[in-house]
This record gives sequence, C-alpha cells and structure tokens, in this order.
Amino acid sequence: MLKFIKSLFKSEEEIQEIELKENELLPWIIEKENKITKVISDKIVVITKELNQNIELIKNHLDELNGEQLRNKKIPVRAEQMMKGNKLIFIRNTEQFLDLIDIETYDTHKQFIDAFESSLANLSKINKKSNFILNEFFSDNIYKINSDIKGIESKVNQIKKLYKEKKVDKILELKIIVGSLENMNETIDKQNENSENLRKKIAEAKLRKEKIINKLLDIKKSDNYKFFKELITTKDEIKKELKIIEDQIIQKFSIFETAFKKYSRIAYNDKLVNLYLEDPFKALLHDESFGILNTLQKIKKNIEENKKELKEKKATKTIDAITGISLDFLKNFVKDVNQLKRDKKIKDEKISKNTIMQDYNEFEYKLNHIKSNLINLKAEKDHIEKDIDGKKPEKILKNIIRNFDLIFKVKLNLI
Repeated sequence: MLKFIKSLFKSEEEIQEIELKENELLPWIIEKENKITKVISDKIVVITKELNQNIELIKNHLDELNGEQLRNKKIPVRAEQMMKGNKLIFIRNTEQFLDLIDIETYDTHKQFIDAFESSLANLSKINKKSNFILNEFFSDNIYKINSDIKGIESKVNQIKKLYKEKKVDKILELKIIVGSLENMNETIDKQNENSENLRKKIAEAKLRKEKIINKLLDIKKSDNYKFFKELITTKDEIKKELKIIEDQIIQKFSIFETAFKKYSRIAYNDKLVNLYLEDPFKALLHDESFGILNTLQKIKKNIEENKKELKEKKATKTIDAITGISLDFLKNFVKDVNQLKRDKKIKDEKISKNTIMQDYNEFEYKLNHIKSNLINLKAEKDHIEKDIDGKKPEKILKNIIRNFDLIFKVKLNLI
C-alpha cells in the first residue's frame, strides 16, 4: 500500500511543467519531434539490418527451392508439371515481394509500413495455392521461407510499435493544430462576417414573410374574397343537390333492373333499356321524348299478363314503381336538374372571371418559398456558428494543453 502511495507522488513529481508563448509552441514541438525521430531512427537502423538479413536468408532459401528435385520419381507426369509450374509462380511472387522491402525508397517510415502490410496481404493471397501444393513436395523449404517472412513481419511490427509508443502520429496532428492557430483568427472573422450576412438575410426574409401574411389576411377580409367563397359554397351546394337527385333516380330505376333484363325484347326498344340499365340518370336527361314511359307501360302490361316471369312480390313492387312514375314527375326532374346545371354554370363563369384566388395563390406560393428559404438560411447559419464555436482559440488552446500532457507528459502553461 505504501509503495502504491509513493508511486503516486513519484508520478506527480516526474510531470514536467513548462511555460510557453503561443508563438513558441510549434518550435518546441518540432524540437521534441526531432529528438524522438532521432531515437526512433537509431533503433530502426538496427532493425533494418536484421530485416535485411532475413531478406538474404529468404533469397537463399528460394535458390535452394529452385534447385530442389523430386525424391519420388514415380509421381505422374501431370503432377510433376503442376509442381514445377507452382514452384516458378511461388518463387517469382516471393522475389517481387522482397524487392518492395526497401525502407530507403520511401519518404516516411509510415509509408513503408503501409506498403509492406499491403504487399504481405497480397503475397498471402497470390501464393495460397502454390504454397499448399509445394508444401506436399518441399515442406522443409517452404517452412523456412515462410518462417523468415514472418521474421520480416515481426521486424516491421517493431518499427510500427516504436511509432505508436512515441506517439509520432499524435505529434503530427498536434503540429497541424498549432499551425492552424496562425490563420484561425482570420478564418473566424470571415465566418463571423458570413454569419452576420446570413442573419441580415434571415431578418429581411422574416419581414417579407410578415408582409405577405398581412397581404393574405387583407385578401381574406376583402368583399371580393368573401363573394368568391360564397360562390364556391353555393356551387358545392348545387353539386350536392345534383348528387342527391342522381341517387334518387338511380334508386328508383334500380327496381326495374330485373324487369328491364327480362322484358327488353318485348319492349321493342333494347337500346333505350340498355341505356337505363347502364346509367338511368344520364339516360333520362338524354331521353327528350321520355320514351322510357312507353317502355315501362309495356313491361307493366306484360307482367300483369304473365306474372310467372317474376315472383309475385317482385312483380307487385315493379308494377307499383311503374305506376309511381308519371310524365309530370320526369319533366319536373329534368327541369330541376337543368336549372341546377344552369345555376352551376353561372357560378363557374363567375368563379373563372374572379382573379382574387389567383392573387391569393400567388402570395401563398411566395410565402411557402420564403418559409423554405428561411429554413435553409437558419440551417446554414447554425452550421457556421457551430464551426466557429469549434474553432475558438480558447478551445483549441485547451486541446493543445491536453495533448501536451497526453503526448509529452508535460504540463503546459501558456503565457
């Protein structure tokens, strides 16, 4: 327990505390980076020597494999040909892989590590089949080659581990953050200007929106608009009345459906009967001579003379319905419908000549356009302000202080 407490105090004592000005941050980081790079480079020199040794061993093993002959001379010719073909493929692929392992040809060690990992994954893929086949004939040679390739992979992983332990990537990111401070104020000023311009556009759009809303309210209060609405209401009422009459006629003539079908030939007017079967309302409006009355009387007479064609209840109901339809009834019906249609036509003409709704719809379209534009402007303004908030120097400096602690184990005090 005492050792643990001491270790805590020891850790606190080891934390270095430094004071730097904002313009001293980048030089300090670069100096630290150079020292770390020197340490890494010295270690990589040793690792590279070992790595090159592995490469030479593999090349020797490949030469040995190339010179190996089959011990079993009795294998089929086809199997021998397959073995030779796969041997050539395996050797060629592996040699090409080794040619890529040259640290000096890469600008950074990270580029070398990425290229190696990609090449190794590709080698495993393209050598999979030949590796399997050759393992049946030359297992010792294949084992040595694969073991030394794993040795190279291990050396590369050592380099990778060095960079990770020394937080080289984090240092590079920190350099970028510190470097961005110089242009940050200029960027924020520009974004603040953009935000202010958007604020003005939003205010202007809101004013236009209010004006249009007031204009729409004025239109709704106008006598012309009220008159237009009354026309629409009256027209809708006429349409309802027409529908009620249409339903009544359809219901009245539906009683005759069975009789029409049975006695259409006897009535000597199949065409007229079929029109009433399809649409009695429409048929009646076009039946100017009311020929359906004569047809109905013939059907009535036929039912009375031959009641077996219809059931008694149905026959009685049909006769009663025919009796209830007179010429005056039909004339009044047509007269009422035609009057309603004339009234509707007058309303339609007045509605089409009235421009108030055209004005209203035009302002409503403008209002919807402004509302949509306001949504986009607000979203753009919010995005810019969020970006500005993330770029505030005080937040970036806090991030830098935190990274100094995480990367260098240093407590940074900005002065």
